[in-house]
Amino acid sequence: MVTGIFKELFNRKANGYEIRPFSRGEKFPLEVDQCYSDYELVIFLSLSCSACIDFIPEIDEIARNDAFHISLLISGTVKDVAVLKEQLKFECYVTSITEKEKIDKYRVPAAPYVYLLDKDKSIVTSGEADCVEEVKELLSGIGIICVD
Repeated sequence: MVTGIFKELFNRKANGYEIRPFSRGEKFPLEVDQCYSDYELVIFLSLSCSACIDFIPEIDEIARNDAFHISLLISGTVKDVAVLKEQLKFECYVTSITEKEKIDKYRVPAAPYVYLLDKDKSIVTSGEADCVEEVKELLSGIGIICVD
C-alpha cells in the first residue's frame, strides 16, 4: 500500500500535476535574514535519497568559494538533520524541511536540486544536480565560477 508523500506524488502525477520550479527573476521564499555574499546557493537534499547522501560529502569541494554562500534544506527528521549538520566540515545554513514543503513551498521537482539566488533572493538559475560537478557546470554556465 502506498502511503504519505508517495501517495500524494503519485496522485499528482496521475492527475497531470507538474511541479514547476521557480523561474529566473522570481522571488524565492528563503527565510535566511542575513546575506553572506552576492549569491546564495540553495541545495535541496533528502535523507531518503541515495544520490543525495552521496552528494553531501562532495559539497565541501565548493563550500569555500567566496562567490556564494550555501544553504542546505534537507528533507529528513529534525534530529537526523541536526546530526548531519554536526558532521559538516564547512559553515552553512542548514535546516530540516518536510517533503510537502519541498514540493509546495520551494517547488522542488526532484532531489538533489539547486537554486542560485541573488542578494534580493531572486532566482538566477536552478536545476537538478546529482553531484558537485553538475553544480559547477551550472554555475560556470552563468559565469559565477570557472571550471578548469
